[in-house]
Amino acid sequence: MASLAENYSQIFALLHSNDIDEVWFKNYDDKHYCLENKLINLNKALVEKLKNDDNWKNDNKVKELNEIYGLKEAS
Repeated sequence: MASLAENYSQIFALLHSNDIDEVWFKNYDDKHYCLENKLINLNKALVEKLKNDDNWKNDNKVKELNEIYGLKEAS
């Protein structure tokens, strides 16, 4: 989401420097808003899944980090 916000800032600056027109920006803004809300809702759903421990399987864990920091493996 950070890259999404950074991109929005760049487009906003282009609008205020008159490099893009307001109609184009409005279209971009609408799409950005929709995507941002979808990502927020996805994040909330994943956090809820983690909180409820609904057989969450994280295949992205780095085993070496688990060993270094003493983290237990999920079953």
